[in-house]
Parts: sequence; C-alpha cells; structure tokens
Amino acid sequence: MAKVKIICDSAADIPRADAEKLNIRVLPLWFTFDGENYLRDGVDMSNREFFDKMRAEKIVPKTSQITADEWEKAIREEMDSYDSVVCFTMSSAASGTCQSANIAKNEILSGEPDRDITVVDSMMLSFPYGLAVMFAAEKALLGEDRDAVIAEFKRVSEKVEFFFLVEDLTYLKKGGRINLATLTIANIMDIKPVLTVRDGLVVSCDKIRGGKKLYDKFMQMYKDKGHILTGKDIYIDHSLTDEKLAEFTAAAERAFEPSSVKTAELGATIGSHAGPGLSAVMYIKD
Repeated sequence: MAKVKIICDSAADIPRADAEKLNIRVLPLWFTFDGENYLRDGVDMSNREFFDKMRAEKIVPKTSQITADEWEKAIREEMDSYDSVVCFTMSSAASGTCQSANIAKNEILSGEPDRDITVVDSMMLSFPYGLAVMFAAEKALLGEDRDAVIAEFKRVSEKVEFFFLVEDLTYLKKGGRINLATLTIANIMDIKPVLTVRDGLVVSCDKIRGGKKLYDKFMQMYKDKGHILTGKDIYIDHSLTDEKLAEFTAAAERAFEPSSVKTAELGATIGSHAGPGLSAVMYIKD
C-alpha cells in the first residue's frame, strides 16, 4: 500500500482531534495583536481566547503567512517515512502560503529530484477547505496513492456548499473590508451580510435582516437558494459563544433534520478579518 503524508496550513480550521486521528500535519499561520509579538494560530492561543480578546479589546489582528523555510522543514521531517508528501494550502488568491510551499518543494527537489512532493492550491478557505483535506486524509489512511488522495480532495472541494453569516460588521469595517457608510446603513437597517468564497476570495453574496429568529432566517436562505440538506451530514464552522452556538445548532437541526452535525471552530486566519460572531453551515452535495 502507498504511504501518503498530508500537510496543510491552519487556515483549514481542522479540529486538533481530527487532525491527529487522520494523521494530518497542520502548520500554523501567524497572527499578532500588537504588530510585534507574533503567535501561532491554534497553538499559542486557543481559538476561544483569540475571539475573547477581539471582543474585549476591539482589535483587528494581523496575520502572516507560513514561510518557505517552515514548509521545507516540515516536508523534510516527513518525507523519509512516506512514499509521497502532499501539501494542501489555503487559497493563493488570499495568501502567499501556497507560493511558500512551492518554493520549499522546488528547493528540496533541486537536490533530491526523486522525491515525490506535491503542492495543491485549494482555492478555498476555512473549514470548507479543511473538510476536503479530511476526506482526502481518509483515503491516505486506507493506503490509497497520491493521485487518489488528491482526486478525493478535488471531489469534495467541488461539492461542498456553504455560506457564512456575519453578525457584527465592526471588524469588517476596522479591517477595511467595508466603509463607514456601509456600516452605518447596515446597522440602522439591521442588515447582516452573508459571505462565501469565490475564486479563492471571501465575497459578499447575500444579506438578511437581523432581529428575532436570525438563525432561522439564515437556514431558510439555504432552502430559498435550492439547497437540500435534509437527512445529510452537516458541518458548522463558527466563532460564536457557547450560548449562540447552541441557538445556531438548534436552528440548523430544526430546518434540516440532518443525519449528523459536526462542529469546528473558526481560526485566526478568517477570524482576523470577520471577527467573532461568524457562523456557517456547510454540506457536501450529491
């Protein structure tokens, strides 16, 4: 059987327990609140602590990509134990992380051309990207070869459907994603933007009114767009408080009667731009 090692970056938001179970090595991106002290995403501060700090201090942190040296070190540490190393990266349209991985690959191959190293640009972000990596990792654990592992990643990435609901636009304004006029109008009219990823970038694709039953309205939006989630496995990615997460999950279960619900916490990569209070439902279409 082939032995394939998967490495990805922390923008995938893969829960640590799942990464360990599926033998996925996750390289952390970096973030800073003060511009001087850089911390590793998901390592030096938990996701909960990260968003609590954003809420308390109203600060928009800055993120930094994984360097070529970090990729090279990780690949070299794994390649002697596996037939192939596959590096999945967050969208190249949003970060230079993919470029860094390719630089590392080329540096290794220049001295050891027989090594089997592949870099795959996911053109995705957050847990939709992580979900595809997890399915690919299941193939790797079954002894499938590199091509089968990558094919599974592409299959899932092309079929995963998702939308993100933004409850607090303050962080989009602080990060320069929207202007003051847009923020003011949205707050007055109680409008909540809905985001997705297109061509590797986070974009606004819809909006819904806030107020009572916000989460029910969000679930109804899926139905209005023709998405059929009834009886499917659904996945929730979020930066919510425990109370809000319980409300959001209950709304999803009422709306879709899913076969199962899996939850992942949003990490610093997307969280730095959208802030706390982000939530998403995703599923893999037939």
